Amino acid sequence: MGPHNDSNDAKAFFLEVAELLDLPANERRRLGAGVPFTGPGDLICRFQLVRLEGRLHARPEVILPLVESDIRRIDANQLLAVQQVLLAEMQWVLGHSAEGLLQACPSAWVTSPEEAARQLDLGVSLADLALELLGPAPQAPKAGPTTQ
Repeated sequence: MGPHNDSNDAKAFFLEVAELLDLPANERRRLGAGVPFTGPGDLICRFQLVRLEGRLHARPEVILPLVESDIRRIDANQLLAVQQVLLAEMQWVLGHSAEGLLQACPSAWVTSPEEAARQLDLGVSLADLALELLGPAPQAPKAGPTTQ
């Protein structure tokens, strides 16, 4: 399959995800592989997308509004305990985003828009839980030109 078909497949995939998530029109247009958007709960989200064995595979990322200075104030044992719970119970991992913020993403890839939307919804709930366990967080920044 050529790049034009890959692009059309990805557009159709993300259009369906956007509809399932009931994203506002301005965010629907932004939805694409690697593009930050304001998702459920006003958290910055993004999707990774790869083609494996002829099928699109997606994985959501949920960006937690914790910058380096916020992360430094968190006890390492507390951060590792949250990571352990997310990984052991839900197969999600914490990591460092391209924006320099803490992010959560599932360890597994999904192949359907329905699964991608479900994973993103789960990720938003897990991000809220992680933020609660890690302590007070600043107001979530919006996805926009400065986050790209």
